[in-house]
Amino acid sequence: MRYLTFYIVISCWVLLCAVFVDAKTSEFELDTYKVDINDVLDIRVNDNPELKTIATVSTDGTITFPYLGTLFVKDMTVSEIKKAIEDGLSKGYIQYPVVTVSLTRALKTKIFIYGDVRGPGEVTYEKGMTVLTALSRIGGVNEAALHGTVTIRRKQEGTLGNKDIVIGVQSILADSAKGNMLLKPDDILIIGRSKTFFIQGEVMHAGQFALEEGLTVIKAVTNAGGIPETGLYGTVKIRRRQNEAPGFKDIEIDLRNIIAGHVKDDVLINPDDILIVERNKIFIQGEVVKPGQFILEEGMTLGRGLTIAGGVTVSGLNGKVKVRRRDKGTDSYQESDIKEGGIGSGIIKSKELENMLLEPNDIIIVEKSKTFVIDGEVTRPGQYELEDGLTVGKAIIVAGGVKDGGKYGKVTVRRKKESSLGYDDIEVDLKNLIEGNGKVDMPLFPDDVVKVTCIRKILIYGEVNKIGEFPYEDGLTVFKAIIQAGGFTKWGSPNRVKILRPIPGSKDFDTIKANVNDVINGKADADIPLIPGDIIVVSSGIF
Repeated sequence: MRYLTFYIVISCWVLLCAVFVDAKTSEFELDTYKVDINDVLDIRVNDNPELKTIATVSTDGTITFPYLGTLFVKDMTVSEIKKAIEDGLSKGYIQYPVVTVSLTRALKTKIFIYGDVRGPGEVTYEKGMTVLTALSRIGGVNEAALHGTVTIRRKQEGTLGNKDIVIGVQSILADSAKGNMLLKPDDILIIGRSKTFFIQGEVMHAGQFALEEGLTVIKAVTNAGGIPETGLYGTVKIRRRQNEAPGFKDIEIDLRNIIAGHVKDDVLINPDDILIVERNKIFIQGEVVKPGQFILEEGMTLGRGLTIAGGVTVSGLNGKVKVRRRDKGTDSYQESDIKEGGIGSGIIKSKELENMLLEPNDIIIVEKSKTFVIDGEVTRPGQYELEDGLTVGKAIIVAGGVKDGGKYGKVTVRRKKESSLGYDDIEVDLKNLIEGNGKVDMPLFPDDVVKVTCIRKILIYGEVNKIGEFPYEDGLTVFKAIIQAGGFTKWGSPNRVKILRPIPGSKDFDTIKANVNDVINGKADADIPLIPGDIIVVSSGIF
């Protein structure tokens, strides 16, 4: 009974050892693999370290083992070799031998590697081979894959399918737990190219870059050599492809906030993102000396902007300045100008507007000075700038004053209607205006047309030096009118002068004879007073 108990204990111990050893073996130690020529076996016998043997299967399919000599092992499984050695040793050498057989190298078992590596192809599997050691055997990955991925495609036991295990190349190079992952026979390693993104615009080195794990906007800009001065205050945006819809979406980035330490404003870069750093620019157009695009400097004001554009032209000296600004997060501009104000003598009138800080892509518009037109009986008719506070009376002075022909005329201001097409005509009492009655004066509006006309006239015809219409003035007589007409010609007869006077309510005229000789000879009552509309006819004759 004592010997039976001993036998059972020994048998259980041997069985436990066998289970322990099998639990630590690789998949090569399963019965599925048949040993072949040049395979390397690691054979050990418990409590007999001197029997440890590293045996290579020779070309005739055999190995040599102490005590047992030559053993034929080709096409045997690891388990079968283990049993054959235990059986041999138990025959007079060791009473209860416990043998461990491990397959150290199997030349016909491979690891397959392809993709962005220096030497794609097969690698002979060795026990304990990791992803990192397998990649090192083929010279490592290409530079294009340094931030890529390694996909381990592994056969699933009991199925026809595969399982993919994805590991980042940087994680492998960092010798992390994933990087030290053990491979299995027939694993396929697929090395994927690094994901990329693009940087364009105001950076030192625009182009395509590898997308590192955890890469943010500020790191991406740094990798591109940073931003030159022309872009420091520009617009930064990410143009990102939309998964759920075609096209791209622009995400505006506040780079200045990030630089100032607001980390929450930094954004992770996604694969295929386009990071655009726009020039920090403003646009100035209209009545400036040098319209165009300009670099926006830090703290630039509207007044400074007009200065770098060469200042306001003559046509805009009394015009208006407007600032147009983009809607946040879009490429479109606000429907109405955010600020506007008048210009006087080329200077912005409002200090607040002059000191307004400009933002990237602001559009500054300098409009022409508002104008009015004055025409008719003035010394210098034409178009003039409409200055603040300009009235009809002042406008006439600007135009050189009323000519003699208009002194007894009238002034009409033609003004565009506000609510409809067409014009309104507004009459101003010219006589009162000339005499300095400010109550009849009125302010002018942009595009007003001031017309000074002569409404009281006489006509002189015949033998005078200047035939034509002449303005009627109070107290005008025949003799004075002829003098205004340059006097008689050498054929003109002072005794043959007549006045044709319109008959009220009729198209006909009354004829009044006038003897200018009598006036010349001192008869004052012979000088006939004229009225507006009279026609003086001087006939020829012999004195």
